[in-house]
Amino acid sequence: MNIYGPNPEFYGLDVEKRENIRFKGSYDHEALPTMLEGSFGLVWASTAYPQKVGRDAEYQRYNAPHKASLYLAADLPIIVSSDSALATFVERQGIGLVVDDLDQLTEKYKELTEERYADILENTRRIGRMIRENFPIKKAVIQMLELLEWR
Repeated sequence: MNIYGPNPEFYGLDVEKRENIRFKGSYDHEALPTMLEGSFGLVWASTAYPQKVGRDAEYQRYNAPHKASLYLAADLPIIVSSDSALATFVERQGIGLVVDDLDQLTEKYKELTEERYADILENTRRIGRMIRENFPIKKAVIQMLELLEWR
């Protein structure tokens, strides 16, 4: 697992004792998408893992977090909670995994075939390209102009 941010102590982690965790440090927000490494990006907020607990977890149920668009812009599929605002989008677009809690990750990984992961990557690259090219914003502006009959 790669962790990005100011310091591992903030997350309550002693990375020296955890060989499966690599602390990558902080990067400028514009450079970060090119620095991300891994096979999935975890979009999860909670004060008690693996459950979804606390104000951040509740907020995430209704919010499409910046973290998701960051991972997708970096062409990383995402892992989201089944009750998050993004769950339906992730499933319909085939851009990641949807889990009820983090304890399900091991089983989800075991079920993931190379072919299915390749499909997820292809879908993620398509969405990532749209994000990098500001497609959602451009589309919204065009629709707004059409509604206002400015075209």
